[in-house]
Amino acid sequence: MNKQLLELYTDYLTSSFSYTTATGLSVMSEGKISRDKVTRSLSSEYFTAAKLWETVLNEQTKKEKRVSEKTKIEQYQEMLKVNIRRC
Repeated sequence: MNKQLLELYTDYLTSSFSYTTATGLSVMSEGKISRDKVTRSLSSEYFTAAKLWETVLNEQTKKEKRVSEKTKIEQYQEMLKVNIRRC
């Protein structure tokens, strides 16, 4: 599955409060992602419900780690700025 589409689909699944469909993702993206593209991408691999959710959770974990690392970097940068001002 395309990495960008997988990331988008992961966000869509985890942020939805109701049923999710390829058409729903297409509508949400204002037609920028076609329903057929989502369906073809999902069909390119064999996904059971468990495998799909395992993939989704792995992607979310990676994303949270990137955000956490970014936050740490921003905190270090802020501390550096404070220390520079003190000098």
